[in-house]
Amino acid sequence: MLADGGWVVTWLSPRGPNGFLHKIHQQRFSADGTAIGEEREFAANVISLGEFQGVVALTDGGWVVAWGQHDDETNDYNVYQQRFDADGTAVGGEVRINASVDGYQFYASLAALADGGWIATWVSDHEGVYHVYQQRFAADGSARGETRIGDSYYGGQIKVAALSDGGWVVISSMVDEFNTMDVYQQRFAADGSAMGDWQHLGNHTDSWVSVSVIGLSDGGWMIVRLLSPLNGDADTIYQQRYDIDGSAVGAAQHVTSASALLAYESVAVLADGGWVITWMHETGREYDVFQRRYDAEGNPVGTETLVSAAAGFQYYPSVTALPGGGWVVTWNDGSGIRQRVFAADIEGTALAETLEGTAFDETIRGYGGNDTLDGAGGNDIMLGGFGNDTYIVDSAGDQVQEMAAQGTD
Repeated sequence: MLADGGWVVTWLSPRGPNGFLHKIHQQRFSADGTAIGEEREFAANVISLGEFQGVVALTDGGWVVAWGQHDDETNDYNVYQQRFDADGTAVGGEVRINASVDGYQFYASLAALADGGWIATWVSDHEGVYHVYQQRFAADGSARGETRIGDSYYGGQIKVAALSDGGWVVISSMVDEFNTMDVYQQRFAADGSAMGDWQHLGNHTDSWVSVSVIGLSDGGWMIVRLLSPLNGDADTIYQQRYDIDGSAVGAAQHVTSASALLAYESVAVLADGGWVITWMHETGREYDVFQRRYDAEGNPVGTETLVSAAAGFQYYPSVTALPGGGWVVTWNDGSGIRQRVFAADIEGTALAETLEGTAFDETIRGYGGNDTLDGAGGNDIMLGGFGNDTYIVDSAGDQVQEMAAQGTD
């Protein structure tokens, strides 16, 4: 989510006859979901989808995009970034994140920090020896120095998330010599110092593990693991919450009970302190996007729900929180980029008040008092409850639901 309540969507398209290299597209949207300007292209040498790590919003209203890139002149593989200001104008040119160009750099991940800067992490492969690096950038975009933060990395993923105290946490999934994938975490303070050593979070034999991480409003963080057994058994998705000290809060929970092919997990923290997890789910001979919401205590809010209504193949979902407690889910359906906005329900009290919706679909509940309920944009459901209520219907799709003996409306 951008500082103005809008968002930006980024995606790849193949370039060249063999489809090995890609270029990045982006489209910005206002807080009401209206596209701002036309889509733009940049970074024509992106290696593959796995090397494209998307976008992170900055506190100044701008954003940064990171990716892995093949450099034609040197034949090196490096990680790059491009910063944009709040108007969507590129700030300078494409910047190489890694200072050392020795070896193969990949799996870049970004997180915006409270001081207006951001942190980048990636993996470096030099002749089969893997290391984890990070580079911090100040609010003006200047690099503060590359540091190696992990060794003996044999494969997997690196993800980073900002924390509410100004620090960050790095999650690493590593394949060891016994074909076991281990998951580790390392927390860093706001000054960049490591807080303790890497902490082992568990291992998974003969399974590929995809990880996502997000900072929570209470200072802790949430890790989502998608396990894909190599023997063909059904995939599973777990979530595990950690407190501000890095201790697990309760046991890991299943996100979905589905017995199917699952992929591309994504998580976002909502304005109320809860979170939403999305993923791709095989349904018969198709792929759909599903989601599940949790409250700030980690309790499920309802069950998992289908996001993508169209038939066919829906890929690469990503979820972003919006102001007011809503969120937007984007995905690729093979013919283009789709998105769907979910607005949070608006709840009144026993007092008389005016409750106004947003540009999106939502449910507005007045409860007690003589309320005014205005759906504004979208197709809304309005329930006044007790009291003499006034409804403002702005759309042909609005619904007013009243019960007997609940006032004159």
